Amino acid sequence: MLSSTIATQSVISSATPVSTPVSTLTGIPGATTEVGGVIKAAMPGTVMSIKVKVGDVVKEGDVVLTLETMKMENPIKATRSGKIKEIKVQPGKFVNVGDPLIVIE
Repeated sequence: MLSSTIATQSVISSATPVSTPVSTLTGIPGATTEVGGVIKAAMPGTVMSIKVKVGDVVKEGDVVLTLETMKMENPIKATRSGKIKEIKVQPGKFVNVGDPLIVIE
C-alpha cells in the first residue's frame, strides 16, 4: 500500500506600498475611488437605491447609494466632501467591477 504525505506551508509575503491613483476604501465594502472623485464598484452587484441627486452637497462618509452584493446590502459612502456632479447608475442596474457609480466634484 502506498502512502503519501501532504505538507502544508503558510506563505506570508510583505508587500511594499506603491503609490497609485486608485485607492481602496477601508471599511467600506463595494467601493473604490479615483483621484477626481469617481466612485467605482469594487465588486459586482445590483444598485438597490440612490440616496443623493445631482447638485447635492455631501460630506466624506455620507451614504450615496446602496449596492447589493451576494444577498447583502452594502452602503457606498462618499470618499470626500463635494458636490454630486453625475450619477452614472440607476436602481436595479447590475454593475461590474470598475464600473463608475457617482462623480463628486
